[in-house]
Amino acid sequence: MAAPTIVVASEVEWQALSPLHGLKHLVTGVGMPAVYRSFLESDIAGPLISIGIAGAYRDTNLQIGDVVFVGSEVVGDLGMELPDHPNFSPLWDFPFGASHVKVDLHAPVIGSVPVVNGCTVSTVTGTRATGIRRRDIFGASIETMEGYAVADIANARGVRCIQIRAISNIAAERDMQPANIRVALDALSKFWIQHGTDILEAIDEAKD
Repeated sequence: MAAPTIVVASEVEWQALSPLHGLKHLVTGVGMPAVYRSFLESDIAGPLISIGIAGAYRDTNLQIGDVVFVGSEVVGDLGMELPDHPNFSPLWDFPFGASHVKVDLHAPVIGSVPVVNGCTVSTVTGTRATGIRRRDIFGASIETMEGYAVADIANARGVRCIQIRAISNIAAERDMQPANIRVALDALSKFWIQHGTDILEAIDEAKD
């Protein structure tokens, strides 16, 4: 089996995650279109480890710097905006969107690290109401801008995918302080130092 590729959104993240240096990696750029374009332009064929920061939804018991594994991903803003409650319906609620479903990832059991559901968006949550709606509709605890695309590519290619995220902000509060981002990236680095070997073994031993 081909060696796994570490997938990150930005060069800033990659440089901050120095414990991962030396491993094969891909810097995609921010957002799902950038992820798909990057993979179209690459010859990556093996399993994927998506790693980066994320926003946490309210009332999910997640705090700045917490590290999580992601067990499933959806696209949270692909659907129909509605004039009445709940104001949004995902594409899979409609006959023509029935093929759009959530994607499952491999989430290893490592210590007490929680496994959460992810919600990938092109427009980050900016209001409390939107955050609550996304949390409740999808049963999601976190949101990113790339997670679904990486998981979808892995699923389409029949390779394994592990996604690791550290919380850098609470969605809808938009408190993107550099200090909080640093806390999240430091947490990821420390987590890899402690458990990187376990993660590499998990992705090697996982069965599709």
